[in-house]
Amino acid sequence: MASILAYTLPIFSKILPNPHTVSKDVAFGDKPHQTADLYLLDNGKLNPTIIFIHGGGWAAGDNDAYIGRAKKYGLAGFNVIALNYTLATSDPNTHWDAQLQDIKTAFRWIKNHASIWGIDLHRIAAGGDSAGGHLALWLGLEPGIKAVLNMFGPCDLTQPKMSDVMANLDVFGHQTYIDNPQLYIDASPIFKMNSAYPPTCIIHSTDDDIVPYNEAVVLSKKLTQLSVYNILLTYVGGHDLSKVPSYKVTWLELKGLWFMLDNV
Repeated sequence: MASILAYTLPIFSKILPNPHTVSKDVAFGDKPHQTADLYLLDNGKLNPTIIFIHGGGWAAGDNDAYIGRAKKYGLAGFNVIALNYTLATSDPNTHWDAQLQDIKTAFRWIKNHASIWGIDLHRIAAGGDSAGGHLALWLGLEPGIKAVLNMFGPCDLTQPKMSDVMANLDVFGHQTYIDNPQLYIDASPIFKMNSAYPPTCIIHSTDDDIVPYNEAVVLSKKLTQLSVYNILLTYVGGHDLSKVPSYKVTWLELKGLWFMLDNV
């Protein structure tokens, strides 16, 4: 069964109708970017659900990045909720931790609508790429999240190479680690993790020049020390999957999907 799905899911996702009822740009708050796209299964059941969070340096991007992946997860029996959030600009009101607060607000909103939307409250996962992976790791600290999929997102912003990247971003108002070390510590989910943290799948390139591969290594080591089940999947191709051969992308995405199926 698993081997058949592994070969057919990417193909079926292109030729079959969308398994979801789709609602775009549904507001979960009163701020401009507090919206979500809902991909909900209409089967009369309570279904496992994954919350996806887009990347973009906390300052760009959009949840449309998850349209394709939502369809694949739907074919595997998941509701998908793809979030937008406040994007960091020069306005201090948009700096960290505005993004985290949006994600937490969205999660409360999702739980409040669970019975209406066919969401099994005992089977909710979080996933994201890059900055979205960082936010998904934070969401993993919330009670009710059963698994996390972190695709090349940072976990420890105090690491030298990562702190250099962060110093150039609006999300921290261009403050360096030397300027405000506590800001960097407080924004790093790795320092909040304990043995109750959910199973985590980490996908990261060994030649990532934006979020260093060491972020994945440090995260996997921390979770292993806490006796938290985790897997680290690696590839070569830079920060995202755009330069990775399609067969490798399919393999990585299916491994992440199967991890969710096994742990949610």
